[in-house]
Amino acid sequence: MRRIILASTSRYRREMFDRLKIPYEAASPPFDEELARENDPHMSAETMALSFAESKARSLIAAFPDALIL
Repeated sequence: MRRIILASTSRYRREMFDRLKIPYEAASPPFDEELARENDPHMSAETMALSFAESKARSLIAAFPDALIL
């Protein structure tokens, strides 16, 4: 089974995975949300959520090349 990496520092997300008994590792992605917001202050909430999730996952690929990053 591939390792699952949670690309988030959110306590809520970790608790959700724990409740579901999904084995995972949490990693703090080197992605600056504030800087991204400043670069595009008119981004819609939906676009922001999708963009940030993808950027966080991509920022961890080098550290976890064989893992499933969420």
